[in-house]
Amino acid sequence: MKQTALLLIVVGVFSIADKPVYGQNSKNNEADVRSGCSIPTPETLKRRGQLTDDQEIRYRSPIRYVIVYNDIGPTEDRRIDLLMNVGNVNERDLRTVFCWIGERYPSPVTLTINVHTNLSTIETPDERELLRDGEDARFSKYYWMYKEADYHRYENGREAFGYTVRLSPYREREVVIKDSK
Repeated sequence: MKQTALLLIVVGVFSIADKPVYGQNSKNNEADVRSGCSIPTPETLKRRGQLTDDQEIRYRSPIRYVIVYNDIGPTEDRRIDLLMNVGNVNERDLRTVFCWIGERYPSPVTLTINVHTNLSTIETPDERELLRDGEDARFSKYYWMYKEADYHRYENGREAFGYTVRLSPYREREVVIKDSK
């Protein structure tokens, strides 16, 4: 009995070791090469056969965020506002979320994503209508009170984002994902 249990454990370890780690490239993991996301989306896992129907029902994203606004403006640029857990405002998680959203919304090419960590910093639909005049002083009292981030994808292929690293003393970090073509 002990020999059978040991054999199952050894076989199980080698079975796990054969599976590629998310974000690594291998012959059977070509979707990572295309997407570039460090953590693949459930759709990518499903396409690769790494997410069964039963697992899909129980899947929970490791990074918590909600899209609260998504619109294409008159100049054909997309603006998305997210509400995200403050603990996820770090370079690794932001890169991942921006990659996921960039894959979900490949067009129009010009994309701006604003990340909020407090509901008080997000306009309601009524406030958004009133803000069309460009005056956003109503929200200036919240500047530098909460962590935030912003991402930009430009026509020339450049992708970059900035985020709050620390609130006191206030410090931001700028990250270039991809430089222009």
